[in-house]
Amino acid sequence: MKWVITGLDGSGKDTQIENIVNYGKLKNKKVLAYSIWDSLKLFVSIPQIEMKNTLDIFLTKMSPAARSLFLQSVLLQSEKQVDFDAYDLVIFNAGLPKYAASEHLLGSPLSLWFSIETHFKYPDKVIYLKCSTDTIKTRKLEQSSYEKLFWDKLDPYKKNLEHYLSQLENVIQVDGDLDATKVFEQIRVKTQLFPDA
Repeated sequence: MKWVITGLDGSGKDTQIENIVNYGKLKNKKVLAYSIWDSLKLFVSIPQIEMKNTLDIFLTKMSPAARSLFLQSVLLQSEKQVDFDAYDLVIFNAGLPKYAASEHLLGSPLSLWFSIETHFKYPDKVIYLKCSTDTIKTRKLEQSSYEKLFWDKLDPYKKNLEHYLSQLENVIQVDGDLDATKVFEQIRVKTQLFPDA
């Protein structure tokens, strides 16, 4: 199975993915979580976190079209590295919806993002952590240089994301404004996560 867990920056994607991975361990399931950044092994001698921080600066300087093409390339590369058959569940952190929404906000047409969907393994479920922008602002106290590009435009960013998600199948919406434990319980119940046989 492949899931995408998406939402605005600060919606709790990392926390809920960690919860799912830990729950999978309790159920003796093999779960892999990956993100766009997992393929950033551009220079072997530079640690991944340092590389991500450096690229964050470059992302803010690129034109919308150049940045979108770069992000798409990295997304495709991260997807190619996954052996989906080796796991009971593979979770893609953020995935296409999040980047399509943010890049559309910054001037890249959504059609540029829809056109590459055929290159990805289509997810069995897309879990949308729906949060109010007020919740996001209270949770995400620090932003990367890239996130700062759209931080004052959270409402249209959310609208873009929800428009993109409305074009997809198998989208499960959960209330991301709740505390992390209650959000995970929604995910577990709505997705029927590793039910007992």
